[in-house]
Amino acid sequence: MNPRAIRASLTVAAVYAFFLIFAQFSFVELMRRHGVSHAGETTFLGMMAAAGIACGFFAARVTPDSRLLRVALAIAAVCGGVAP
Repeated sequence: MNPRAIRASLTVAAVYAFFLIFAQFSFVELMRRHGVSHAGETTFLGMMAAAGIACGFFAARVTPDSRLLRVALAIAAVCGGVAP
């Protein structure tokens, strides 16, 4: 198998697992508390899944750069800090 394909698959799996464990369940609970319908919930989750897969493949194609990694981690830290 192509090393790039393996890297892409592992990236997608890691992003999905991390996101599911740390964010997805609380996000679903917040949507339910705010009265989002089942159809709206399904739409949001589908869009988030598609974005996660697309970004995982994009991340696997980008040449690793320590500056880019620092920026990505800083963005993640800010998002985590402002989350309810």
